[in-house]
Amino acid sequence: MEITLRVDRLNVDGRGVGRLNGLAVYVDDAAPGDVVRARLTRVTPANADGEIVRIEEASSDRVVPRCPHVGACGGCRWQHLDYRAQAAAKEAIIVESLQGLRGLSEVRVRPIIAAGDPWHFRNRMEFSFQPPDRVGLHRRGRWDEVVDLQTCFLPSPRTVTVLHVVREFMRQHAIPCYDTRTHNGFLRHIVVREGRATGELLVALITAAGPFPEGQDLAQRLRQEVPGLTGLLWAVNASKSDAVDADAVHVLHGRSFIYERLGGLTFKLGLLTFFQTNTVQAERMLE
Repeated sequence: MEITLRVDRLNVDGRGVGRLNGLAVYVDDAAPGDVVRARLTRVTPANADGEIVRIEEASSDRVVPRCPHVGACGGCRWQHLDYRAQAAAKEAIIVESLQGLRGLSEVRVRPIIAAGDPWHFRNRMEFSFQPPDRVGLHRRGRWDEVVDLQTCFLPSPRTVTVLHVVREFMRQHAIPCYDTRTHNGFLRHIVVREGRATGELLVALITAAGPFPEGQDLAQRLRQEVPGLTGLLWAVNASKSDAVDADAVHVLHGRSFIYERLGGLTFKLGLLTFFQTNTVQAERMLE
């Protein structure tokens, strides 16, 4: 069944919300103000799900996504929205969420402090491998499938260079990727961490248990092609869990940590250290 739906807002999951005869209908990749033709995929007495067939009237907040992987990649869901509209939608979600909690409905929510530049802001990225030779981020809604990224606008271009170098090296040396379904293979994750104030760069290759004779060759390749490489780690995760973890860590180049400066303080960051992923916005929170 197809319907025409006006999208009123975005919910906490980032989905567009409209109403059909009082029934809430949720659709992906919508913008507040859109009028869409949608195909219903699930209907219950409480709500319904739909998928966009076509956009009949585009919202003034809708923009052309910058990344070619939008729609497939699970890393970004709102690139079709102007950044200021994204911030407004998040603010509205916070207000709505508080209204449903006893004693908090009257709490005043301050306006969101938007970032000056919404691109290349992440100082830490985790990429996954998938057989036969993919490396990137998980496909939207899938834990067992990876989009083979050619570009990404969340981290710096230097992080994307690391991704390309490791992918090319993996293919040249025929190093098998880990399969999360069968638990066979070797390469599991790449973690890249940058000090935005210091320029330092830490790269970690997470593998299953087993020998890694190509490790020093990879270190040499990265030193040649990635400027400012502070450290390269080989970390082993022998468990079946797909989380980034390490039973053992080997330093293949440099040191096992980087320094970052924030709010007049210097922080020492290792592979698994928790730190705010947007250095600039974290500094603004301290102001």
